[in-house]
Amino acid sequence: MKRMHAVLLCFSLLATTLLLSSCVKIYMPAPQSSESSGSSESHSNPPSSDEPSVPPSSTPQFTPPQDTSQEPVGSQQPPAVQEPGSSEFSEDSSGSSSDSGPIIIQPSGPLVTAPINTNQLPPVTAKPDLVITSISRYEAPDLYSRVKYTIKNQGAAMALGSTAKLYANGVYKASDSVPPIGAGASIERQFINWNYNLNTPVIKVIADDGNAIAESNETNNEKTVTFAKLYAYDFIANAPNANWSSLVPPPPSQATSQHYLTFGDGPPQDWGSYGTDPNDPDPNTGEHGYALYRYNKEMEDGNTYAKIMLTYPLKEQDGMIEGSYNAGYIIKPGDILVMKVGFLKLPSTGASVIYTIDMYETGNLSSLTPVFRATKLYNGNIYSYEQGFPSNWYGKKVNFLLRVYANGSPDQDCACWLEAKIVR
Repeated sequence: MKRMHAVLLCFSLLATTLLLSSCVKIYMPAPQSSESSGSSESHSNPPSSDEPSVPPSSTPQFTPPQDTSQEPVGSQQPPAVQEPGSSEFSEDSSGSSSDSGPIIIQPSGPLVTAPINTNQLPPVTAKPDLVITSISRYEAPDLYSRVKYTIKNQGAAMALGSTAKLYANGVYKASDSVPPIGAGASIERQFINWNYNLNTPVIKVIADDGNAIAESNETNNEKTVTFAKLYAYDFIANAPNANWSSLVPPPPSQATSQHYLTFGDGPPQDWGSYGTDPNDPDPNTGEHGYALYRYNKEMEDGNTYAKIMLTYPLKEQDGMIEGSYNAGYIIKPGDILVMKVGFLKLPSTGASVIYTIDMYETGNLSSLTPVFRATKLYNGNIYSYEQGFPSNWYGKKVNFLLRVYANGSPDQDCACWLEAKIVR
């Protein structure tokens, strides 16, 4: 029975060995002859005490050397594999060796091929990646408005020196030599060779224009912004802070009385609202003229405006109303005066006025210089005007005089300011 168990176990090992035949080499030494087996037993088992002891022969025994040249590697007899605690595999009931002998297995190569570790592959060559992250305006020490930008290297390698270019409304304007930028670093730069112009507000900056640097992404080098107008000074918004008065401009040799006004004081309704006398825009308080805000008023062009400043001159021939603005404003390069003026909607077309803005250097009224002048007739159109300032006034601190003259009769001269600003 024990021999049968050993045979079944050998067949199980043989089947497993066949499955691994593609990966291992199997060596099964031939069974030893009964003679050699007996010889082995004679050496391993001492003689029984009942048998007579045989003295060793006096003649030396010759043992030929064993030829090991054909013996396969690993044929040294390792211990036979057996189940723990069991002796059935190694011996039968009589103590003799198993018929099949020990099984010797020598690997001929790896049993399992390990997966490739991609982290151990040679890395791809790192490259820089330049992008423009911001574009803005700044005021240079010479008072000119210029463009600055931030350039970032979001790549994994240093970016060598490059060239950035600026385009205004699609037209090339300036270049900037950018120094090397480390991986992950950002620097702020300026285009110092071009002064910003309000008429070209669409600004595009391109990093590495011309692709002189090999980058990991060559399609993200540019950024475009549109600069909004900066309102540097607003005459309408600052009207309550101005000093208002009305008078008739005198001939050079004569003096005239001046009426001091408070901004916002005026009639509840302007001429034409209820069909009042066109020769008296306000029978109660309007004879000296007035300056105030009006809201949601229809203008001569047929459009309704949310907020306007109405200035009605003194109700006399060639009467005038004046607002003195102690602005202390510093004129800068690129400043532009933007004006929109016109009349309230009237039932007749006899209105005619002269709009003016003058400036003078603070503390020096004799330096009074015209900035804006327009004669406006009632014609169903709003008059628009834009003009820069003389360059010899750059950097000077100035005040302003805003005036409306009745061009002859003051009848129906509901002169309005829809926009009166300095922008840059």
